[in-house]
Amino acid sequence: MKDFIKKIIRKRSASDSMAEDAKAKNVSDTTNAVFEQYKKSFKDLARYDREGKVGAN
Repeated sequence: MKDFIKKIIRKRSASDSMAEDAKAKNVSDTTNAVFEQYKKSFKDLARYDREGKVGAN
């Protein structure tokens, strides 16, 4: 098991690290875009609610 872990660690190179950084940035950008979309949806829902179209139970 230790040999396997050492082999994995040795395989990591700068290019792997850069690829992971790019992937993390892509995930971050996607997450931000999704968050902005939800934020817009919630604002629309709040506006709809203020107009009295959503009843309180």
